[in-house]
Amino acid sequence: MGFVEKNLQEAIDRINAWGKINGFDISSQKSVAVHFCKRRGLHPDPKLKLNNQTISFVSEVKFLGLILDKKLAFKSHVSHLKRKCTLSMNIVKILSSSWYGAESSSLLKIYRALIRSKLDYGSAIYGSASKSTLRPLDTMHNQGLRLLIGAFRTSPISVYIFYATNLL
Repeated sequence: MGFVEKNLQEAIDRINAWGKINGFDISSQKSVAVHFCKRRGLHPDPKLKLNNQTISFVSEVKFLGLILDKKLAFKSHVSHLKRKCTLSMNIVKILSSSWYGAESSSLLKIYRALIRSKLDYGSAIYGSASKSTLRPLDTMHNQGLRLLIGAFRTSPISVYIFYATNLL
C-alpha cells in the first residue's frame, strides 16, 4: 500500500502543478477520494494530501451525474435514477389520460426526452450492476411503455413489449 500511496501522491502533485501553470486552482475542500475495492477491510485508505490538506475518503461520490460507490454496486445511483424517473413519469401519466390524452407519437417523444434519456445516460457504466439492482429501472421502462400504448396495468409484459418495440 505504501507504493500505491507514493504513486498516487506523486500524480496528485503533478496534476496540481499542471493546474497552477495553466490557471486552474484545484480546491482541496471540494476534493474527495473513493477507494474502489470489492474486498472487505484488507486495504486501508492511503493518506493523500492536496495543498497540504488531507483528502478525505468517502463511500460514494457523484461524478458527471453518476453516483459511484466504493464497491461499484450502483444501488444508490439506481435508486436516485428511479426517483428522478418517477417524477417524470407522473408527467407522462397525466398526458396519457384516456379522456384528454395525447397521441402515441407525442407521448413517445415525451417519453424519450424525459425518461429514456435519463435511463440511457451512463448505462454503459452502471449496466454492469447485478440484475436485482437494475430491476427497478426495468419496471420504470415497462410502466412507460404501458402508458405509451394505453395497455392495462395487468397486461403481460410480452404483449406491450412486442407492440412498443415497433414504436421505439
